[in-house]
Amino acid sequence: VCFVLVFMGVVVMAVVISLLGVYALASLTLFFFPTLIHKKKRHVFHPVHISHRGGAGEQIENTIVAYDNAIAHGTEMLELDVHLSKDGQVVVVHDAELTRLCDTHTYVAETPYANLPPLRSSMRVVFSPLLPPAVSPTPLRMPLLRDVFARYPKLPINIDIKADSDALIEQTALLIEEFNRGDLTVIGSALQSVSNRIHKRLPHVPKFFSARAFFTYLLAFYLGLLPFLPVREEFLEIPLPWELRQLGRTRTHRALLWLVDATCMSRLFFYHMRRRGVQVLLWVLNDETSMRRAFDIGATGVMTDYPAMLSKVLQQPGLRASIASTA
Repeated sequence: VCFVLVFMGVVVMAVVISLLGVYALASLTLFFFPTLIHKKKRHVFHPVHISHRGGAGEQIENTIVAYDNAIAHGTEMLELDVHLSKDGQVVVVHDAELTRLCDTHTYVAETPYANLPPLRSSMRVVFSPLLPPAVSPTPLRMPLLRDVFARYPKLPINIDIKADSDALIEQTALLIEEFNRGDLTVIGSALQSVSNRIHKRLPHVPKFFSARAFFTYLLAFYLGLLPFLPVREEFLEIPLPWELRQLGRTRTHRALLWLVDATCMSRLFFYHMRRRGVQVLLWVLNDETSMRRAFDIGATGVMTDYPAMLSKVLQQPGLRASIASTA
């Protein structure tokens, strides 16, 4: 009896080891050659230079003045945020409540567009609070998404849906369709529930990962499961955690950011995503060292509040060719 039990144990162990070996070999093979079972995503545009909120460090964020400045410095995609006004207009603005932006306790969703207040003439850069604020000599208004689309018909635009609102998703979708911008728009939300509804409403428009989707795929990467999973999004847009250190108030915060950075900023993870045709965009990088590091670890594009600075970095000989070779 003892002999039989030992024999059966050996057989079970051998089978388990064999299955683990097959799994590991399949995972490794598909990690480097994912197109054996997955169709590689194809893109009309491949932005390297992306202006966050239009370049919030050089001009007042999410304004036409900022967008024009970003274009003058060679930006290849504008990143912006949208909310819906009380009268159903898609307004380009980051905050739902306007104290930071306008010095008044006003909610975009409770105010008709015509009654929204002008923006402050001086505004701190959220991701670089120690640097000088952006300033404007004249009052500026929040633009409508319709006006942005009309002004920049050929420029890729990344839209972040900032509210959990079916009406906002629908009105934004209608504008994308009206201006025939399906191939020149990236859209999404950090919220999974909103992201799911965007996928359903705009199945053929490129999307970026929700926060939950990113962490799900990252965990699958560390478990060796990622090569087997389908990926529905086309753009991986995530912060470079260490870049957020200026927002940390204690050593504990900074230590945590370092740990998150070490976990999330994986060259191999980015490599696999690029092999699947997913573009990797890191934000919000506001110094030259961070920009260079992002490209070094495999980013295909960088979002910045300082378009002029990023343009300078991209003038480095051979950098753009190196980025293109990894895409």
